[in-house]
Amino acid sequence: MALSRSSIRWPLLAVLAVAAAGPMSPADAAPVARTVMGWGENLNGEAGPGPSIVNPPVVTAGGMTFTDIATGANHTVALAADGTVWTWGKNAFGQLGDDTETSRATPAQVAGVTGVVDVAAGIHSSYAVRADGRAWSWGVNENGELGQGDAGGSRSTPALLAGTQALTRIEAGANHALALDANGNVYAWGTNSRGEAGQGQVSEVVDRPSRVVSLTNVEQLSAGRYRSTALKFDGSVYQWGLISNGPAPQTRPAPIAVSGPDNVTAVADGERFTLALYSDGSFRGWGLNFAGELGPGAPKRQASTLLIKEGVVQIGAGYRNAYAVLDDGSVRALGANGDGQLGDGTEAAESDTPVRVAGVSNAVRVVSGPLSSHAMVLRAPQPIPAYRLSLLSGSGVMRLNNTVTATVTTQAVNGHNQPITLAAIGVPTGVTATFNPPAVLAGGTSVMTLTRQPGPREGLWEITVVGTGAGPGPEAFYELEMVLPVPPRGR
Repeated sequence: MALSRSSIRWPLLAVLAVAAAGPMSPADAAPVARTVMGWGENLNGEAGPGPSIVNPPVVTAGGMTFTDIATGANHTVALAADGTVWTWGKNAFGQLGDDTETSRATPAQVAGVTGVVDVAAGIHSSYAVRADGRAWSWGVNENGELGQGDAGGSRSTPALLAGTQALTRIEAGANHALALDANGNVYAWGTNSRGEAGQGQVSEVVDRPSRVVSLTNVEQLSAGRYRSTALKFDGSVYQWGLISNGPAPQTRPAPIAVSGPDNVTAVADGERFTLALYSDGSFRGWGLNFAGELGPGAPKRQASTLLIKEGVVQIGAGYRNAYAVLDDGSVRALGANGDGQLGDGTEAAESDTPVRVAGVSNAVRVVSGPLSSHAMVLRAPQPIPAYRLSLLSGSGVMRLNNTVTATVTTQAVNGHNQPITLAAIGVPTGVTATFNPPAVLAGGTSVMTLTRQPGPREGLWEITVVGTGAGPGPEAFYELEMVLPVPPRGR
């Protein structure tokens, strides 16, 4: 999974709305709870209740909202806005953390795990980092991937990672995991048979978080099946483990710089490939191209390939799939589709060109995992329909037995299409206000007429024009001055 360094910005509606329609928040700012949609393989309910293949996507997790989400091979881990962690899907190795091995398709809270700021999911393991920097893990531990100081078996309840390091972010590959601290230092543990723990030499396992000493100033991490990737603050990329960029795979037990990428803002790893998002909004990938996840030419190893030219704001990688969120809130997918991973509603075997994931709008983050054949997306709330009100003239002077008029204009925001009934508040005694027509659809105009009844009166009043009939509406203001006529000279 990966977040872009640059914020995902949504338009600020600088208007008074029918309801409180504030600006969308950046996905990487303060946590904002969002609805979840899922698609792809669903043999264990990992994409939510439903058939064994979900395609196109459906709203999942019973409509619950989350701030972050991660996918394992067959399970899902989600973070709620209150810092609690929820899981669903396959549970044969205790990866749901509920002290059972019973799979389920509905989210349930992981007991005792609170104050969490980040979550991750390995092939059959789960992780959670809490605000004080300590981290929990649970699930399979055959390769020491739980980082608790031993290897073997599995654990169905959370336990703390070994060591006293204060972590801020965590990522999981198939059977290894990576973490960052606040100083940009990297820690790794789990299987190290191909050097994926970055310790400078190959070994069977690393059973506790161990510093990758050659890396500093790291901003983001990503983990594939056999490789690890680090993005530094200067936009450079480093990788270690089984590297498949060149004509033959190479085992690299220590980080090496990846030639070519610069100005990278996010990285994501699939099974044997890596994706990168660039500062210009382009989206590239390199590694093994099994099913078109890196574009045309599969199967083969390939260097950096342009997948989408512009407009990408966030990326994610699955087993043999590449995903991208575009700046219009839609999602694109490439690669395998045997289990509906493209989410486009078709039964095509695969696609080596980006296809639109059906039915997904307002997406801010798409996630999958290096052995995941399902994907999840976090969606911003649908913009609330609204409208603007304005007056072509904001003031008028009324004399005895006189009338004044003002044209009221309306403008639709976010597809508002309900009638707007106009009214005036604060009209002084002895004055009537009418609108012609009295109700308009957003985009229409009406003429407000203020008529003064006989009788002497002077003063200055602020009249508020409002729209009613569709909840609290915006306001426009009209300043009315009433004056008495000046008597003729000589009287």
